[in-house]
Amino acid sequence: MNKFKLAMGSEFISQEPQVQVNRSPRPSKIPRSAPLAVPDIRYSTLTMTDHSGHEGHEEGEKPYTDELIKRAIMEGLDTGGETLKPPMPVFQMSESDLNDMLEYLKSLK
Repeated sequence: MNKFKLAMGSEFISQEPQVQVNRSPRPSKIPRSAPLAVPDIRYSTLTMTDHSGHEGHEEGEKPYTDELIKRAIMEGLDTGGETLKPPMPVFQMSESDLNDMLEYLKSLK
């Protein structure tokens, strides 16, 4: 069975590909009561050249390519090489799982 690791801060949580709840406090700079702006992670939005008006994306942000999306997932870096803001986690997974995740993002309408 495939496994992946999810990094929250400096801690890694190893999980089987099923839903598991980790009830331990997670490191975060965002108070739990603060509302989070959930970015539009559809492939069509990530790869567009104009992000103005899209929640969680900044005007003038460069478009993502497949390789930059993979880097964002695995290293937590945006298109300019800056660390992505919470709540974006960093994942560790196989190349096959990473490619599957990219294909999933492409399938979102």
